[in-house]
Amino acid sequence: MIRLNDEQYWLYAAIDLESNGLLHTTLEATRNKVIASTVFQELCEKHNVDEAVFLVDGDTY
Repeated sequence: MIRLNDEQYWLYAAIDLESNGLLHTTLEATRNKVIASTVFQELCEKHNVDEAVFLVDGDTY
């Protein structure tokens, strides 16, 4: 969660650990499974994630 002024946002990010590059990011005003699923789907469409490791904080997907 990121706080900007008095508002809270959730940062969804995918990082390539070998290059430290950002593969995909989005900032959302809310957190739910629909948004997480959409972010994951967008990531899978743009990048080969067959051997990726995903770390999810604070939920039991």
